[in-house]
Amino acid sequence: MGRAEQLFERIRQGEADEIENMINVPVVEELFLDYKRAATVLPSNKLHEDDRKNLAKAISGFGNSEGGLIIWGVDCKQGPDGDVPLSPPQGVTQPIGFKTLLDSAVGGLTLPAHQGVENLAALSRSESNGFVVTYVPVGINVPFQTLFPKQEFYIRAGSSFLPTPRAVLAGLFGRRPQPDLGLQIRKSTFGRSAHIAQAGYNGFVVELRFIVRGFNTGRGMADDIFFNVEYDIRREWKCQIVPLHPYDNIWPDDSNGVNSTTITISKINFPPGSNAEFFAIDVNLHGEISRDLSIRISCGAANASGAAKELRLPSDVLTEAYNHYNTKYPTEPSKRDGDRHVNELFAKYMS
Repeated sequence: MGRAEQLFERIRQGEADEIENMINVPVVEELFLDYKRAATVLPSNKLHEDDRKNLAKAISGFGNSEGGLIIWGVDCKQGPDGDVPLSPPQGVTQPIGFKTLLDSAVGGLTLPAHQGVENLAALSRSESNGFVVTYVPVGINVPFQTLFPKQEFYIRAGSSFLPTPRAVLAGLFGRRPQPDLGLQIRKSTFGRSAHIAQAGYNGFVVELRFIVRGFNTGRGMADDIFFNVEYDIRREWKCQIVPLHPYDNIWPDDSNGVNSTTITISKINFPPGSNAEFFAIDVNLHGEISRDLSIRISCGAANASGAAKELRLPSDVLTEAYNHYNTKYPTEPSKRDGDRHVNELFAKYMS
């Protein structure tokens, strides 16, 4: 996840409060962040020309560079530390209406249209005003050319959008485009399996399955993909890696005191903008649950920047899940309530 996407998710969670914190700090404009006043006066059925121009430049400039976002409703002043947001902010009087106008304008402002642009209305506590945020991810179908007010190519340089000659862009995009991998771990099927008896334990095994999904958010094809999985579990428990695609090799290794498995996959070409479920991790729990479950995953590919992800489930959460799946509920609704409770517990750690 890039810096612009991280900030966008923070604003999605904190809404206007998060933006006001950025203004108070202050967080200045930079490579992936731009502030703009909103010139459109609501209610209106048309986006003001200044806003259309700024949006077009941002889609082209951020899309041709490393991605970024505009926060609408904030004015800036040039200072020794850069373009500093002014307090109190101007804000947007009808953020949902302004977001709707931005949504309508996005598709017609660049060639090709950028399919990944997202607008978010960040409401204040009063909900009568707030801000609007436009997130422009790294573009795949580059380069993007503005169609309004004239046809130009832009890149983001520092805190500005600079018009760029086509010859310069040809040099930038003429090199082999690079893939950029991301990871997600999601819960799949949980449940009780066979009864076992061993070493003082006589009871059921609870099976947990996690699916590892990979993303290619870069501009190039990813090939020669590999994954490394490290897991910290009780010796009595079983952890198994189950590939979901044809693989070249899989190596389990515990020689350094750390349980790990490496998987290499060269039979899949992973194109830009795609995602796939690559393998499952099955964990069997039984007996006393006195320690956390930790799974660390890293991945990479030929000529690609890699990614890493960690899943840590506390022992008390595992215990609740274990007890739930070993409970004989008197009714189906009570079982569904138990399922819902366990799913909510795990959801806190699966993001």
